[in-house]
This record gives sequence, structure tokens and C-alpha cells, in this order.
Amino acid sequence: MRKYLNVSLIFIILTIAILGLVLITKPAPGKYFDKITLRRTQCFGFCPVYSLTILGNGQVIYRGEKFVKIKGKRVSHIDDSKIRELAQEFRDVNYFSLKNNYENFSATDMPYAITSITIKGKTKKVKHYHGDFSAPKTLTRLEDKIDKLAGTKKWIK
Repeated sequence: MRKYLNVSLIFIILTIAILGLVLITKPAPGKYFDKITLRRTQCFGFCPVYSLTILGNGQVIYRGEKFVKIKGKRVSHIDDSKIRELAQEFRDVNYFSLKNNYENFSATDMPYAITSITIKGKTKKVKHYHGDFSAPKTLTRLEDKIDKLAGTKKWIK
């Protein structure tokens, strides 16, 4: 009987440990969105190259690559009001109705800004070449707003 209790206790402890690891490694989706991403690519000059991931719980993950003040990974957090504001910005530009690509080369040597949002497991991604003058101005404003609300200035300038 005692051996059975020890085996049961070990099984319970292992189950709790595994569940704990699953909960730690997979963040719960936020109430407004699961995840937002922004990636800025290199241009012919010295455009900052980095990526951002903003999770629905407010965690911000930055990865700096080139022409940025901070290279590598940094993690920060934004509050609920900024999370709400980001979600509203995506609604305001009617993000899910935008084209997937804005890649007319009206001007050359410009960077791309690639954004995405995942809401309840559904993802929309937009690839925006900044030399495409047919792209909606609201898309550029959204990209800039993501940077502003995530606070990337401290890492890139």
C-alpha cells in the first residue's frame, strides 16, 4: 500500500510540473488579440532592422539586428491601455480587409515593414514595401503606432 502511495505521489508531482511548464511556455491569449508582430527590413542606406512581437498579455519581445542602438533580444511589457489602443488601431485601418502585399516599386531602395495580427488563432499578415506609393497612408501610421506603443525608440535610436 505504501509503495502504491509513493508511486501515486510521484505521478501527481510530475503531472503538476509538466502542466506548469506548459503554462509558462505558452502565454495565454489576450482579450483583444493573441499576438501582433512588426518586422522592419534593411534599405539601401542605414534603416534600422529589427522585429517586434507583442503578446496579448502585454509582453513585448524585441530583436535588434542592424543599424539599431541595441542588438539582440530585449523583453519589456506594456499596460492594458496600450494593448487596447493597439487593437483599436488595427480595427480603425480595417486591417483584415487590406491586401496581403503592397509591393509596387514606385521608388527603389526602401525598406519593408511586415505586420501581422493573430486574433483567436486567425492571422492576417501584410507586407508593405515603403516605396509603394499606392499603399494606404493608414498602414504606415499603424506601423509607426506599433513602434510608439511598444516603446521601441529606446532600442533603435
